[in-house]
Amino acid sequence: MIETQLMAPEAIFGQIAEHQHEQVVFCHDHETGLKAIIGIHNTVLGPALGAPACGTTPPTWKP
Repeated sequence: MIETQLMAPEAIFGQIAEHQHEQVVFCHDHETGLKAIIGIHNTVLGPALGAPACGTTPPTWKP
């Protein structure tokens, strides 16, 4: 079971600023139960494809 932890909005925006994300997208697909957070660091070169980080890797952010 994956443990979840709620964060105050100030903490979330602090993490975005600390890691210098240009954009962060929170997604939830009710049909499949998918919950995702997508962090985009730089869009200067335009759209790109990447691979998602999946698995049980511990988070690097500090709540």
